[in-house]
Amino acid sequence: MLVSNDKTIVIITYDYERYLLEINLRSINKYLEPCEIIIIYCDKNLQYNNWLTWAQKCIVPLIPNHTIHLYDCNYFYQASTVKNWRNFAYALKLFASSVVSSDCYWSLDSKSFFFKPTIFTQLLEEFPRDLFLEGYRDDLSYFSNTYEIQNTKYKMWTHPFKFITSVCREMVAQKINFELHPDLMVNYSEQLNYQAFCYKNNIELSPGQCSVNNSIAYPGRKYSAKQLIAYMKSKDPAVRCTGIHVSVAEKFDKNTFNAIITYVGGKDLIPKSTPWTFN
Repeated sequence: MLVSNDKTIVIITYDYERYLLEINLRSINKYLEPCEIIIIYCDKNLQYNNWLTWAQKCIVPLIPNHTIHLYDCNYFYQASTVKNWRNFAYALKLFASSVVSSDCYWSLDSKSFFFKPTIFTQLLEEFPRDLFLEGYRDDLSYFSNTYEIQNTKYKMWTHPFKFITSVCREMVAQKINFELHPDLMVNYSEQLNYQAFCYKNNIELSPGQCSVNNSIAYPGRKYSAKQLIAYMKSKDPAVRCTGIHVSVAEKFDKNTFNAIITYVGGKDLIPKSTPWTFN
């Protein structure tokens, strides 16, 4: 039976992002009201037992006021058959619906973290935009053709992103296809697939409440440490989450990276037991 609330976070993670995941969980403990957290391990090396030992020792004790559940990706799908692990990780955000107990849930990346005191009513969804005109023609054409729909207004595939649990369960029951044809010039997007499915089945989605709800540092942009701090520590009241993409983190040494995190979210977000692995 689903509980009528949305105080659930789903995080998909892999070994290389352990340092970022610890920052994420420390931020949740510091800034986010008590909630359920579902973390799914998805790494093609399939070293779940090793990861679980680390997580139980280094991660779970960090969030005593939250309820945390740890899963291996094999719980949801036979991982040995997966060809595209990146797409599989995205699709797991939909598969996760089978273990969610609330009627909605928010997906959050390992690289994300909170930097402001937050309750769930302050987490806002972004307005849908005409992404077709913003250069995402191939991606949108694939999902529009798959679902035979014309609607081109989509929310951006950024995190935090809110999913309706029952809709995701229906998508899983209908065997969502995340193993896209290799000739396609698109990557799987759980958010676009989810929205297209809703449009196809006349499921009403939230109209959105803000233009942007995160300040995550993505690759393709050049930042100095000072510029990155100013960008991430957004003063926009709708932005409560930030983060650093792995390829951006790799450009900084450990001390500089930790200084950035300290300026944005506080010194208590810095990992104490997880090794630095980025350079």
